[in-house]
Amino acid sequence: MELLSKSRKAKTKFYLILYVIKTKFKKEIIIKPCNLKQLAASYGVSPKVLRTWLKPHQQFIGQRKGYKYSFEQLLVIFDKIGLLQHSIA
Repeated sequence: MELLSKSRKAKTKFYLILYVIKTKFKKEIIIKPCNLKQLAASYGVSPKVLRTWLKPHQQFIGQRKGYKYSFEQLLVIFDKIGLLQHSIA
């Protein structure tokens, strides 16, 4: 899943990336680096439930850098457990 060029990947460390996904229901969802609590709220579940969902896919997602999941990690999460119900706040 290669959505960003190498030069764009270098910029992700310095700039906040907002990515808009148009779902099949014509709804736009804004994606940006976030922590577990924000991601759980976007899925409409508790952080404990989301942690349980992510545990089998941890080797594909990788270790977080600090407290937030990176943009690339979020794309892997969406591929493994599905798209969000709400935009990331």
